[in-house]
Amino acid sequence: MAELESVRKSVEKTCEPHEFTVDSMPTRFIEPVVMQGLKVHRVQRGLILCSFTVPPRLLNTGNTLHGGATATLVDILGSAVIYTMGSLATGVSVEISVSYLDAAHLGFVGVAPMVATGPVALEVVAFPVTTTFSKDYNEKAGRKPSQRRHFPTERNTEEIEIESKALRVGRAIAVASVELRSIKTGKIIAQGRHTKYLTLQSKM
Repeated sequence: MAELESVRKSVEKTCEPHEFTVDSMPTRFIEPVVMQGLKVHRVQRGLILCSFTVPPRLLNTGNTLHGGATATLVDILGSAVIYTMGSLATGVSVEISVSYLDAAHLGFVGVAPMVATGPVALEVVAFPVTTTFSKDYNEKAGRKPSQRRHFPTERNTEEIEIESKALRVGRAIAVASVELRSIKTGKIIAQGRHTKYLTLQSKM
């Protein structure tokens, strides 16, 4: 069936222009890809407070922060806050849950379709601001005009606040909460909970 084939193609990312770049990345590259640019403002017992400007590399098809990136932030920061409680290890994940309550936007909804002849400003459809568009990036990726990526300028990106709290750190189980909020509006973007099994220290 045609619709099943389209599903397969959307999931199986082969023969893509970026395939070589992805395969050449070093091992354990997921954390720096997601965490690059995160700023830590406070670390105390049971609490980590950060801010993060949503970068274009973490967008989904709707031009908002990808849900997988949000889950990764919950994973990493939920583990990190366990260390603030004096734990020597953060153990292994038992469960991660995320409630997505709002979108972390980049300051626009869409752009008017056009073919770029260089780095140009594009008019935003929904808001009276502009975004920029890299001709070099799209040409290297072999994108057709209808497939080209539109990147927001830094001044239009949304900054979010991330608060990670240790809810419980026992001998065997630790539970942390991670909340993402829009700094501009105060709206909660996502709430996550990370449960970890702490490997018991040997008494020998």
